[in-house]
Amino acid sequence: MLCFLPAIILLVFTPDLKYLAPLSLVANLVMTASLILIYFYSLTNITYPINLPLVGQLKDYPLFFGTAVFAFEGIGVVLPLENKMQRPQTFIPVLYLGMGIITFLYISLGTIGYMCFGGDIGGSITLNLPNCW
Repeated sequence: MLCFLPAIILLVFTPDLKYLAPLSLVANLVMTASLILIYFYSLTNITYPINLPLVGQLKDYPLFFGTAVFAFEGIGVVLPLENKMQRPQTFIPVLYLGMGIITFLYISLGTIGYMCFGGDIGGSITLNLPNCW
């Protein structure tokens, strides 16, 4: 963890968010590529899903709700962007569009992952992907 400390300290002293835009672009491109690869792998390895249970076990519900709440916790980071917008009145439609896309990605990837890996799927879909090493 100490290896990342200098980079984190430099990020704290960033005076304006526009300096982080190139890093955000690279991070979004890598995230998009990884999502495409996970979708491709999951869609090409779906088995016949008729034997899968439609409802999970009761003991798994707290983990589900905790994961769902954690997945949408980044909204607190998005709200300060409204203050920096040239036209803040367009923030609400952009927010709805962004959250709609994220919700669709979570639901579709969760459903496809469940259909691909079955009931013994790990807490993260990346735990089920084969190791390349």
